[in-house]
Amino acid sequence: MANFLRTRIGGGADFIEAVFKYRAIFNGAQIEGHAFFKPATFEGEADFVSARIGGNAEFHKAVFGDQSIFNGAQIEGAAFFKSVTFQGEANFVRTRIGGNAEYTEAVFKGQAIFNSAQIEEDAFFNPATFEGKADFAKAWIGGDTGFTKAVFKDRASFNGAQIEGSAFFNTATFEGEANFVSARIGSTAEFTKAVFKDRVSFNRSQIEEAAFFDPATFEGEANFASARIGGNADFTKAVFKDRASFRGARIGMDTFFHGAKFAKDVSFLNASVTTVFWGHPETRFQGKVDLRGCIYARISPTSIWEKLMDRLGPYDRQPFSQLEETFRQAGEGRLANDVYYNRRRRESALIPKRNIAALIGDLFLRGLTGYGVRLYRLLIAIALVLVVGTFFFQNEGAVDPLKETLLSPAVESQVNTDVRPSLIWREAFWVSLNLFLPIDIPAGGEWKPSSQIIWGISSTTFAILLTLSGWILIPVGVAGISGMLKR
Repeated sequence: MANFLRTRIGGGADFIEAVFKYRAIFNGAQIEGHAFFKPATFEGEADFVSARIGGNAEFHKAVFGDQSIFNGAQIEGAAFFKSVTFQGEANFVRTRIGGNAEYTEAVFKGQAIFNSAQIEEDAFFNPATFEGKADFAKAWIGGDTGFTKAVFKDRASFNGAQIEGSAFFNTATFEGEANFVSARIGSTAEFTKAVFKDRVSFNRSQIEEAAFFDPATFEGEANFASARIGGNADFTKAVFKDRASFRGARIGMDTFFHGAKFAKDVSFLNASVTTVFWGHPETRFQGKVDLRGCIYARISPTSIWEKLMDRLGPYDRQPFSQLEETFRQAGEGRLANDVYYNRRRRESALIPKRNIAALIGDLFLRGLTGYGVRLYRLLIAIALVLVVGTFFFQNEGAVDPLKETLLSPAVESQVNTDVRPSLIWREAFWVSLNLFLPIDIPAGGEWKPSSQIIWGISSTTFAILLTLSGWILIPVGVAGISGMLKR
């Protein structure tokens, strides 16, 4: 056993190529200068608990054959663990490193614990291999952090970790669960081509600038609930093979889902974004899309709205209202009306079949007015009614002159005491319009319906039906124009 318990060395310490076959104890040791352990071999436990190194600590290509404990150690300069192999548990709990921490190409065969560790400058784990659990919970890193091409074969936890600079996890592989709950990244977060083979959670995480997952693969459930991203969020061509949740997420700038694929349900419940880009190529949805309470300023391309609404589930009116308002503010009135019509069609399917009155009313409004946004249908119906009325009153004997009415010369020429009157189409139209409108007009007022049977119905009865249709269609039209039919 090598025992340096609370030893104080006023200068540097050189253990280059040293071999410690049994337990090595540097507990509480103080080395005022640099410490060199490259490439040292520790076959037994290595105990650096509460040790202090005044300069750099270099463990380049060192091998730790058993447990290595740096719990509470302080390294005032940089720490170099490049190409180091940790056969047992590596414990850096509450370790403080005053400069950079370099673990490039390090292999952690046991559990790696950096819980509450403090690294004043940059930390490099690109690439590093974690065969056991990797625990960076509540770690603090003052600069950038690199895990490019890192492999996590077990659970990886960054719960509550704080990275003041950027975090790079490009092409990293997470074979176990990945936990970034409440983590904070002070600049950008890059997960380009990262692979998450199990569940991943960014619940309540904060990324101050942009986040890049373009593309990333999520084979397990992906949870971004209540995440905060200050810049853009890029999920271009990302693949979500299980459920995905962006519930309550806040994204300060644009969000990109170009060519992304959601194989199962995805939730944007109460999420808030600026502009959402769904293509080109368009995002693919194979499950339900929950947009309840989701707020955004613009979507692109606008053509994707029908696909989104078709996948909407569970149903709620708010996603339609949000989309309609977004289109109206963008000057896309026609699209806004289409969204409203689609919403009313969805709601009509929810009317209970036993509610006959509601079903009839819904069918009437949809067929004649398109729920107030397709009023051309009402104009067509009114025109058809007037055309039928015109043809009807052109028939001989369909009308009689009003008594004590002075007929105009043009009308008087049509009247014969022996023959029932037959009107020209223009006069027949005015008679039809006069009866149809809820108010009296001078035109057509010189005639009244007769009692003669035409087309199997008396002219008087036909006139009553024509008047009733006017009393129905005209108020409906006024209500449609004023917007009263929309709700």
